[in-house]
Amino acid sequence: MQTVQTHTYRDRDGWHARSEVNVNDTRVLKLTTSKVISGTGLRTTATVWNADAGGTLRHAMAFGGPSGDFSVTVAHAKPARVTEAVVTAQHQAALDQMPRILVAIEQHYAKVKSASETVATELAQSAVAPA
Repeated sequence: MQTVQTHTYRDRDGWHARSEVNVNDTRVLKLTTSKVISGTGLRTTATVWNADAGGTLRHAMAFGGPSGDFSVTVAHAKPARVTEAVVTAQHQAALDQMPRILVAIEQHYAKVKSASETVATELAQSAVAPA
């Protein structure tokens, strides 16, 4: 697997860690660890973004449906304080799960492709079928 660069920084919302990995030529996995803004805790999420022809990254939300881009909470904890060390440790633990995350991404897009093909087949059959 390629080298992953992680950027750890602090802003008005506290400490954050972000890593990016190219999944393929058009997909980028963004792994983000940060304090939960509404509520309590520290959350690490993995989301896949697609690059269009111009290089702009886009993420389509599925709202529980079969389509949309990959998005999952990898870890959620409720430490007493969200310090740089706590953020770094949780982010590294998520990075250690990268092989499992990459398999989940592959499975997700296989399901999305299958669902799209099913819908396309049903539409084609309904267009041909007599009313």
